[in-house]
Amino acid sequence: MLNVLSINQIKCLSRNIPLRFTTQVVAGGVSRSVRHLYSRYHRCEHQVLCAVAVASLICSISRASEIGRSVSWDVEDATLRFRIEKDHTYPQVPDVHLSDLKAEKGSSSVRKSKTNGQWAGRYYELNGKLYKGGIAISAPANAVYKYQKEFGRFVALAGVSDRADPNASASFEVYADWRELYKSGLLTKQMPPVEINLQIPPGTKQLKLLTDGSNMNNHRWANWVNAGFLLKGKNPKVSYVKVYTPGYDPTDFEAAVFTSTGRQVGSQLLWTKQGEPMEILFDNSQGRAVYFVYLVHKNKYKLIPLEWEPKAGLILETRRTAKTDPKCHELSGLLEVWDEDAEPVGRSLVDGIHRGFPIHRMPDFGSDNPGEKGGLALYRYKGFFRTEKKGQYIFAIASDGGSHLLIDGNVVVSWPGEHDYRAGIRGEKQGRVLLEPGVHKLEYLNCSPWGKMFTLAALQRPEEKLNLVTRSDFLPVRRYVVTAIGYNELTKDGGSFEWQIADDWRADQRQATLVQVRFNVIKAGKADDCSYRWKFDDGKIETGESVEHVFLRPGMRTVTLEVLKDQEVFAEVTQRVHAHALWDSTHLETKNMQTFEKAISESDFSKVPIGDVVNVYAFADGVKRPPWKQKAVAALVKRVDELVAESQHWHFCLELGQHLSSTPIQQYEQALELFTLLAEKSAKDRLVRQQAMVSQAELLVQCFGKAQEALEIINRLEKEKGLDKEVAHHFGIVQAEALIAVGETKRAREILQNLSESSKQQNKTKQEIRHMGMLRHARLLAEDKDDPVQLDYAMEKIEAVLAQEPMKVLMPSLNLIRLDVHLARREYLIAFHLAERLNKLELSNYDRLEVLVRQVKALCGIKAVEQAKVIYETVTQDYPYSPAVVEAKKAIVEAVVAGQK
Repeated sequence: MLNVLSINQIKCLSRNIPLRFTTQVVAGGVSRSVRHLYSRYHRCEHQVLCAVAVASLICSISRASEIGRSVSWDVEDATLRFRIEKDHTYPQVPDVHLSDLKAEKGSSSVRKSKTNGQWAGRYYELNGKLYKGGIAISAPANAVYKYQKEFGRFVALAGVSDRADPNASASFEVYADWRELYKSGLLTKQMPPVEINLQIPPGTKQLKLLTDGSNMNNHRWANWVNAGFLLKGKNPKVSYVKVYTPGYDPTDFEAAVFTSTGRQVGSQLLWTKQGEPMEILFDNSQGRAVYFVYLVHKNKYKLIPLEWEPKAGLILETRRTAKTDPKCHELSGLLEVWDEDAEPVGRSLVDGIHRGFPIHRMPDFGSDNPGEKGGLALYRYKGFFRTEKKGQYIFAIASDGGSHLLIDGNVVVSWPGEHDYRAGIRGEKQGRVLLEPGVHKLEYLNCSPWGKMFTLAALQRPEEKLNLVTRSDFLPVRRYVVTAIGYNELTKDGGSFEWQIADDWRADQRQATLVQVRFNVIKAGKADDCSYRWKFDDGKIETGESVEHVFLRPGMRTVTLEVLKDQEVFAEVTQRVHAHALWDSTHLETKNMQTFEKAISESDFSKVPIGDVVNVYAFADGVKRPPWKQKAVAALVKRVDELVAESQHWHFCLELGQHLSSTPIQQYEQALELFTLLAEKSAKDRLVRQQAMVSQAELLVQCFGKAQEALEIINRLEKEKGLDKEVAHHFGIVQAEALIAVGETKRAREILQNLSESSKQQNKTKQEIRHMGMLRHARLLAEDKDDPVQLDYAMEKIEAVLAQEPMKVLMPSLNLIRLDVHLARREYLIAFHLAERLNKLELSNYDRLEVLVRQVKALCGIKAVEQAKVIYETVTQDYPYSPAVVEAKKAIVEAVVAGQK
């Protein structure tokens, strides 16, 4: 009896046929058999093929494999060839929206985004993105629609509205009459919407949409957006595909797209960059299910490009200028800088013109080097939309910075110059244009300071209302996906892989990020009965055809895939992968916090790349996770030589040194070691070296009482040809305090006087009154010894006074408050050495007594009780009847008792 295989088994079998074989017989019957198999599969998923046909196909392929490369590829010089097929998992914008159809009797109450043929200005917000053209219902509820014969697939995004209660949840189901086609799990508003793209079985009469859930409270928070039907026989003219090139740099290649019959079609490279997939748009006028993409090295590319423009979708391109150029706020200047001076940053398909932050990042976006920041970001949207009737169309814009909207190359609305978005939000920036029926090109250009973005555009069609421009306004783009890969050099025919950003966790849109990346094997010709081992540059190893890995730092990461057979490696590919945040995500928190927490807890910070530890330090600070920060600091202190060796971490080293010497840490020796090493290694960065040397000298004076060593460092700096402006004031204060410590009070006074004269002076009387109030407030705050925040606030006020009036370094009353704050924060070493310096000044009897008492307390704090007793004896002899003597005695007694315990 003949064995009969299901179509799913046939599909699995055909997908496992090595592409190397199928590409060798493009002109032969085997290729046509494979195409016939796929077309038959897509025509009817529930039919079966007998094993005889399959056996015949396999035999044909076996014969083809024996003849080697007797039949060449369509492009002889191609290095790589990809088989791509329609991606039925991606929800395309429907040809017929549910919002245009009437729900059948028996449906629950359905709220639509259209009313009486007019846009009601209603939007659906799912996972931080805006949509229109959908329906909203409660859960449990249902919506039933009559299925018409011209309808093909059903597509939708389904999710819980961002307006929903945090505890609300819903599941989504799709039925063709009584047959279940799809069922999701429970979704909340914190989760992204599910993508639905379903083939409707023949004979279907009704499509039923069901929801179930809890905590909906009769609200219509279950949203089906971009929901509706694709029409049979209708095909988007433009398609898009991502191809991955592990082992190769995609920027070295040109791409060409061919049909399965060997005919080239027009194509255009959307984006390519090392460590990222190559993104390609191509002409899909023929609507074929299968295409082939060839990658040819630029030095060998001989094909004549076909004249073709992808007139569909909406593309956003970002460019950057290193310098701020005011002419960019005018359209002519923006276009000039765009063409001549701006560096491309990114280009991608987007869902609409309404952004509140950049989605394309340069590698130095999160750099801690001020020299790598600044400049302007230039944004340019380009999309194609269709008009069905002649009439007046209104466009409106809102933006930060100069922005301009053009239709078919003509300016419709322009808002030049620097401004904020408020006037645009109020609808003040609009323009009208008369359009004929047909396809039109929209362009929207904007410039903003680098790292910032606010762009918005709206469209009002005749007899409709003004609506934000979203993906559904533009001509659709079909998605294709790679199903197999082949190599021209058969020695390269091993495992390959693709990747995509699965999740991220950000402290802020512009701060430290953790990234989770999903990796999938693309099987090649020799991949049967193989196992797979992944090696990552952080030392971790994982196994499996599909793995997910958390990188503790975004950027270019090295990934190696080993293909094993019988425990031996027979193929290996290494690729630099750009791990970055989800560019278009509006959420800061991760979908699965436990995944990232586990990655941090299981990471050995003594072995992972030093940049990973630096990023975890910054990330932990941003999300307020002290244990993670402590773990990072402990590792960084042990790896300080390695940290300082990399120039990109020098600015961070300054921050780390301040952290080590801060109140809760007080690791003064480690901070001094870091600043000393940084001063030696950062000779190429004048600003960093000077800041490190001043901080080094400051620690020597304040925490170690080594004023002479500090002056040696200061003298070396003073011999240089000028100090950086950012360092000069700090340098002067440290120099004065060091001179006071060695008794050179007169010279210190001169330095402080010069600093005061160079500072911007306001009305001196008003400033003095203001400083008195600040110091009075600081004294009150210093009395709250149990509140670190209040104590920090008190010190900030003191430092603010000194920044405006350096001469007050010599002021006893200010320094007594400083002493009280240091003692309250248990910075006993700093308090002791400050008291030593104050004793070098000419003080009144009262001030000297107050300083000595505080010095006793500081010595008791560092457990130098015998030294404290010596000072106490001096106090009792010189001021026997002062109440302050009692305070000093109490401090010593408490220290002795604590020592006995």
